[in-house]
Amino acid sequence: MRPEEDQVQVRNGFFTPPRAARKYCEAATPMSDPTGGVFSRQVVSNYQSRYAEESGVVLINVAPVPLCDQNLAAYSAELNGVTSNSLLPLPIGMFNDGRHSTAIGSQVVSWLVAEELKEVTKRIPVTDRRPLTARTMATLKRVRLHQ
Repeated sequence: MRPEEDQVQVRNGFFTPPRAARKYCEAATPMSDPTGGVFSRQVVSNYQSRYAEESGVVLINVAPVPLCDQNLAAYSAELNGVTSNSLLPLPIGMFNDGRHSTAIGSQVVSWLVAEELKEVTKRIPVTDRRPLTARTMATLKRVRLHQ
C-alpha cells in the first residue's frame, strides 16, 4: 500500500483515499485476455452459485472506469452481458487513482446502485414469508439509512 492509503477514512459509507481528483489518464498496458472471456464468465457464475441459496437475486456489478482508460473498449467487450450492470465510463475527475472514486464519484456510483436495486425490487414478487429469526433481526438493527 502507498503511504497515503494509511490515511483512508470512511465518511457516510464512502471509502475515499485522501487524494485529489485525477486530471488525466495514465498510460496503460493494453489488456489481453488469453481466456477469451471464459475467466470473467466463470467468476460471475461462481458468485451467482455461491450466493443464490441465500438470496433470491444476485447482482454482480462491475465498477466504473475512467472514460479515458485505454482499455475501456476491451473491458466493455469482456464484460458485456456477463455482469448485472454495464461497464460505465465516468469522467476522470471522479477518480483519485486507478482504483478508487472521489467522494463525488462514490455518490454517483451509490446512486446508480440504488436505482438498480429499486428497479430489481419492482420486478420481484414478494414470496419470502419466512419468519424473522434472531439473526435476521440483529442484521436489521445494524442497518442505518442516511438521507
